Amino acid sequence: MGNLCAGAPSNTLEDNYTIGEKLGEGQFAEVFLGTRKKGTQTKVAIKLIDRSKSRTENLEAEIDLLKRFGTHDNIVQLFDVYDTENQVQMCMEWMAGGELFDHLVEQGPYTEQKACKLLTGIGDALIFLHENGCCHRDLKPENLLLSNRQSNAVLKIADFGLSKIIPDTGNGLLKTACGTWAYAAPEVLEIKDKGTGGYNEAADMWAVGVIIFVLLAGYHPFDVTGGSSDTQMQSDIKKGKWNFDDPAWKDVTLDAKDMITKLLQKNPDDRLTAQDLLEHSWFSGGMSRTWSKITLPGQNDIGITVSLEEYRKGLRRKLKGTILVVNAAMAFKTAGSQRFSARDVLKAAANEVVRDTNNVTSTSTGDVVVEVGNANEGSD
Repeated sequence: MGNLCAGAPSNTLEDNYTIGEKLGEGQFAEVFLGTRKKGTQTKVAIKLIDRSKSRTENLEAEIDLLKRFGTHDNIVQLFDVYDTENQVQMCMEWMAGGELFDHLVEQGPYTEQKACKLLTGIGDALIFLHENGCCHRDLKPENLLLSNRQSNAVLKIADFGLSKIIPDTGNGLLKTACGTWAYAAPEVLEIKDKGTGGYNEAADMWAVGVIIFVLLAGYHPFDVTGGSSDTQMQSDIKKGKWNFDDPAWKDVTLDAKDMITKLLQKNPDDRLTAQDLLEHSWFSGGMSRTWSKITLPGQNDIGITVSLEEYRKGLRRKLKGTILVVNAAMAFKTAGSQRFSARDVLKAAANEVVRDTNNVTSTSTGDVVVEVGNANEGSD
């Protein structure tokens, strides 16, 4: 595999780490909790990637980008890489708090204060990436990980399997349509339909807009009820068709709405940059602002609790994709809407389509990622 593991330790994974319980698995990789044997006995996440089922160029690119950018406080760090006959073994920072996705499903919408605190670091990480010419291309709640489950948790960007350095030639545009389509920008989806076009780091900012929308309201901006088809959602994304009409937005500040509006602009040139984002009044005044408090359903709300559990099971069985029905139901319940009953939530969760099975690829972590275009990944 060439210089895939250039600079790696000369000994083996087992020489330096104790491999513990399995944390998860995908189609092409398994993840285990590990402990460094020497020194501070740091806990790590060990990804064992099947070389035969992964693209060498993607693995090389991901490892290179993690080495280059993993020094940032809000990007998951890569410690060691080992290369064996059958596997690439990546020892990475263990994020004990898990995915932001899981927190959303378990807890429902975030308060503005909590969202602002967590996302400030993500904005700073994106400034770092974009100033160095890197477009992540797959930002979503599943790829934002929490350092722990406490109130002082730090949120970090993970999974650089689809990330790319934007070229200096070709108008400085990437031309491969890839990523998870529910968070893909209009210009990325247009490549799927037209076979031409390009995009840059502004596509990441669109994804940030969708993520903040979901964090605050608990539903996807292009699927308010959780019942829209893939085709309808993609059509609305390309049109930039969305609104704040739902009762979930009743107590959300005008600053938050203004910021999201400026992120979800159809024209990428009109979107906030990462620097603009942190300079927006929602962030710049966030720590001193008096926030309105949103009361969420209690733990003794049996219907919602059961629905959450069933939704999590069903969604995990299909594909980690877009957060929709359950958190929408929680937001609606909080706002006084009767649109969803527990039965509605379970029915919608069971029927939810979260991926287009026509074009799928995988990252080096083994997660399946929807490709929204047919271009060759290496063409960028």
